Amino acid sequence: MPEKQARPISKASTSLELSLMSQPEPNQTTGINSLKSSLIMLAFGLSILGVLVAIGQEDWFRLRPVSTGAAAMWHAADRAPAAKTN
Repeated sequence: MPEKQARPISKASTSLELSLMSQPEPNQTTGINSLKSSLIMLAFGLSILGVLVAIGQEDWFRLRPVSTGAAAMWHAADRAPAAKTN
């Protein structure tokens, strides 16, 4: 049976080995990544909840008078007779 010859080590395999060796321990970054992903998911969920609540409350987007004086003028303008123009 012929013996298998060893393959020469290429640059790609050595750079792959070096990149695998230089990565941090999984236990060091797992907690931080988990916290980041949890906060991102919480922010996304709260934003979706805000949009759904805003859609359900269409009167929030209606323009209304802010002060008491503005409210009085608004009501007076609604009840005033229409002026005739010649």
